[in-house]
Amino acid sequence: MEKFKFTYECWWDLILEVDPTKTENFKEQLLFWSGGHDRIRSENGDLKMAFLKMLAEEIIQMSLTMNENGIIHEFENKEGWLPLTIENGVRIVEVDSFQFDGDDFFIEKLDD
Repeated sequence: MEKFKFTYECWWDLILEVDPTKTENFKEQLLFWSGGHDRIRSENGDLKMAFLKMLAEEIIQMSLTMNENGIIHEFENKEGWLPLTIENGVRIVEVDSFQFDGDDFFIEKLDD
């Protein structure tokens, strides 16, 4: 098994565990979506990296409204995706949820 950590802007992390023998599952999911061939090409044919980047993009969007358990559950029946289990080649070890603090907002009044 391999582990990969994805970091976005130094404040959001995702750790995935990957079974490198299941890349056919990755190819199937990549090619389900338009742009799959382009993703593979941009990773110089590396199916695993192309898939993991696509998956990370999907998970970060989901983490805006769901926690780790919600994301895992959502993938159980998500169109175009296999459930996130190691039997399917990849599972979430850890994912951050977005949390916003009103003190971090900058508010500026705009003139009409």
